[in-house]
Amino acid sequence: MSSFTGRYSVTGSSYGIRSKRKRRRRTVLLAVLAILIVILFVAVIFIIKDLIEQKKNDPIKPTPGTSDTGGIIDTGSHKIEMAFDADPLTYYKSPAPQTGGAWFIVDLGSEIEIGKISIVSNHASDYIRQADISISSDKETWKSVGTFTGAPGDATEHDFKGENARASYVRIMLTASAAENWVINEVKIINSSFDSVKPRSGSSGSPSSGDTQAPSVTTAPVGGDTTIVKSNADIHTGTLILVGPVNQYVFPASDANIQDMYDSRTVFTVDGKTVYSYSVGGSKTSLLDSAALTAFNKMTDAFYKETGILSLHVGANAGYRSYETQADLASKYSTAAAPGFSDHNTGLSANIDIYENGAVYTLDSTLNPSCGTALAWLEGNAHKYGFIDRYPASKDSITGLSIDRYHYRYVGYPHSYYMKAHNYCLEEYLIFLEASCDVGGTHLEFTDDTGHAYEIYFVRASAGETTTVPVPNGYSYTISGNNYSGFMVTVSK
Repeated sequence: MSSFTGRYSVTGSSYGIRSKRKRRRRTVLLAVLAILIVILFVAVIFIIKDLIEQKKNDPIKPTPGTSDTGGIIDTGSHKIEMAFDADPLTYYKSPAPQTGGAWFIVDLGSEIEIGKISIVSNHASDYIRQADISISSDKETWKSVGTFTGAPGDATEHDFKGENARASYVRIMLTASAAENWVINEVKIINSSFDSVKPRSGSSGSPSSGDTQAPSVTTAPVGGDTTIVKSNADIHTGTLILVGPVNQYVFPASDANIQDMYDSRTVFTVDGKTVYSYSVGGSKTSLLDSAALTAFNKMTDAFYKETGILSLHVGANAGYRSYETQADLASKYSTAAAPGFSDHNTGLSANIDIYENGAVYTLDSTLNPSCGTALAWLEGNAHKYGFIDRYPASKDSITGLSIDRYHYRYVGYPHSYYMKAHNYCLEEYLIFLEASCDVGGTHLEFTDDTGHAYEIYFVRASAGETTTVPVPNGYSYTISGNNYSGFMVTVSK
């Protein structure tokens, strides 16, 4: 009996343990299930919240029969003041399609310390493709503070630093063209005290409007009625040709104008030793176009005389590159352009660095004090000799190239002067001239720091093989192609 009872007791204990285990598993399962339900509930809440936020922020889809405004309010009048009425749903709309050189100016009423500029161009189709944002105190001299690139229905505020600069005007100037018109929903100005500033008024204009408020352009007739006939093949020659990813260089039949930099350098005597104004990567590998080389040597001579530094350097193939040289580089390096698509192929460019004690330093290097001196000098003086910084970091979105720093391009004077004064890269400058300085309309006229006056205008290439180009009587002038659409005439008065 006792034996039976003992066995029963053992069996009973096992049953009790199994029951407890089952209850425990059930409890755990229920707890896990409850947690999963809570997680699912929270996830659903966040999804619903995101959908609501997205619905609030997404442009409203136009319904059939309404204008395609991307959700912004179509008032039908598109008044200037709607671009700064603190309501991003109202907007200014241009009366004509987008054209490089068209502009919108906001008059702040007085000179203020600008802290930030915000711009919205929110439209499904009439959004601004690309523009330069500039500030000015006198509506004549403009300082670029950034570039704006729009996107369909983009309601984001695109901010630009005013660098705490004092200004009375803010300008949005188009640097690209499109078949659609352009819209500005809102221009918001914040001063250095973080207060919003209400503009006094606004104005707009286009290259074809002849509006007297168009920046840096005045109406001026050609100085005479003489004409010359240019071959349309000549649009691919000159100091203003644009060469890059979408503008192919046309290599000439002969490179007779290309000269060796090695033998052209100025010789100086320092402490009884013969030295050169700059060093090169080697004979027959450091080359430039003859006109560019003459200007380059004048520039480097002035640099040495003013700084005492003789370590400027142009490496092998850092100047002109022939078709064969460019093809060889492209086969070896993934970042090298194909033949005809590098600015080096023009023979008008040279990459500058510092070579001292057997080492090469880029101009932004902090390891060698000569670099900072050289960079500051070039930034302040290169334009005096016809050179520009071809690919400044601030213009990457326009030039499309961010790997070729301290690439100095010869465009010739006075173009380099005007580009420096208005912070234009070559792309912006050519767009401006083509859009705003047509031979039959307005011409660009200005006077440089020495009092010398210039007049510049654009002549579009005609259909066919030749173009008739009006030139002034009694003045010297030069003509350069832009490599894609026509000729730039530069008159020295």
